[in-house]
Amino acid sequence: MKNISFLLIIIFLQTSCSNSQNKLDQHQLKYSNSLNIIVQNISQNSDNIWKNNKILIIDSKNLSKITYNNITLIHIDFIFKNIIIETTMHRNPIAYLHKAIVIALLMNNDFSDFDLNNQYSNFSRKEPLLYGQVVDHHGIPVRHQWRANKFADYLLKTKLKTYFININQVWSIKIPLKFDRSNKRAHKYLNFIYKSAKKYNIDKSLILAIIEAESNFNPRAISNSKALGLMQIVQNTAGRDVFKMQGKVGRPTKNMLLNPEKNIDIGTAYLSLLRDNYLSSINNPISKKYATIASYHGGVTAMLSVFSRDQMKAFQIINHLHPDDVYQYICAHHSSLESRRYLFKVYHLEKAYYN
Repeated sequence: MKNISFLLIIIFLQTSCSNSQNKLDQHQLKYSNSLNIIVQNISQNSDNIWKNNKILIIDSKNLSKITYNNITLIHIDFIFKNIIIETTMHRNPIAYLHKAIVIALLMNNDFSDFDLNNQYSNFSRKEPLLYGQVVDHHGIPVRHQWRANKFADYLLKTKLKTYFININQVWSIKIPLKFDRSNKRAHKYLNFIYKSAKKYNIDKSLILAIIEAESNFNPRAISNSKALGLMQIVQNTAGRDVFKMQGKVGRPTKNMLLNPEKNIDIGTAYLSLLRDNYLSSINNPISKKYATIASYHGGVTAMLSVFSRDQMKAFQIINHLHPDDVYQYICAHHSSLESRRYLFKVYHLEKAYYN
């Protein structure tokens, strides 16, 4: 088995296993490639992680227990809003930390571009996973490699700490995550969001999260697929479905969807249509919310196909799974990588808005 010298712990989630029987292989589900890496039974405190002496790594290529000797660790913690990067490498630990910092700042949502053995050649030009949630020492979001390198240099000069676990020295960097949901762009639309949230019984935090994920609060946004406005509504699909639900003929016009108030109303109505009609057979409201988010981005059929090509069977499988397992399974097995990223992003944005 390949020797592993780098550990990525992506987001601490308190998960619980369902006692119910289901038609998915539970071993496959528990140890699936959920966002490529799922780490079970770890502490939110990095000191306790190291004290465990060994950590179970589960990913698509490796399943192994490794000691804390010669490990570089990245722990992205959305609960306590920080990134902890640590290493026990005794040979040039600063170089390993520098690589780990750059990887943490620039990696994609699917983590396909993280490799300590590469010189960052695989980093895509897409927006990094943590873009907008980390700012450098000048207060600027980190998106490009040159800025990540400079920020890493600054952190290693000013924020480096060391401590010992037994006889092992640990070099540590902590980077705060920025969850500032007080931006003026969001404030301009809060009245419309609150109105639609009440009208369709959709959480305000979910609407805010979807708007940020879809358009970053740009009311004039138009995608390559002709999705329009704040909530990126496609006229011939979601727009037409909402009009039909509301007893209207045809579809919303382009000008209508570029109007913030009307766009938010139609987008929120579509969320309620997904939840209350297309996905009404899902019993657990949390599982239904995860399915709704994924369906909003990639469609109901693609979301259900994650579980079974037979839609009735897919609903049965979802209803026998714990909500955490539904979330993890969609993130791991959805046919669209963009939909996996979308669910992941909206999930954490919603938590940030809610908090």
